[in-house]
Amino acid sequence: MRYLVIVAFGMTTLSGCASITQGTDQQVAITTTPAGARCELSRAGSIVAVADPTPEIVTIDKSRKDITVACSKSGYDTTSGILGSDIAGMTFGNLLAGGVIGFAVDAGTGAMSKYDNQITVPLTATTADTAAPSMSLEPATTITVEPIGKPTS
Repeated sequence: MRYLVIVAFGMTTLSGCASITQGTDQQVAITTTPAGARCELSRAGSIVAVADPTPEIVTIDKSRKDITVACSKSGYDTTSGILGSDIAGMTFGNLLAGGVIGFAVDAGTGAMSKYDNQITVPLTATTADTAAPSMSLEPATTITVEPIGKPTS
């Protein structure tokens, strides 16, 4: 019985290891080339953070879903990048040490997921197509029509 109590206590204290050691949120450095852009980070259609201006470090909640990073700056095309979600290495150790309970806690809180620590979004200068179409302003050719021969009556 004593052994069962120790095992149960150990499983409950070890459960959620990634939640405890890694946390449920993460800092990510957002940079653009050139700097000074506004970047919106969205996941599943909702904005989760804004970096304005870049470079900036933002804090995001962890999730198994990827984050789209859409950056804009005056004079540049709006450009997007993907901040992919991956499984944290601690997850598998937690499955062994914390069992199913620890795994479930980490899955539910997002602690088993991680994002890259940084993303750089390169911006492309806007190409303004403001040149007017070329037009020829040469005078029209004049055609003179002369009758051939005399008209018959």
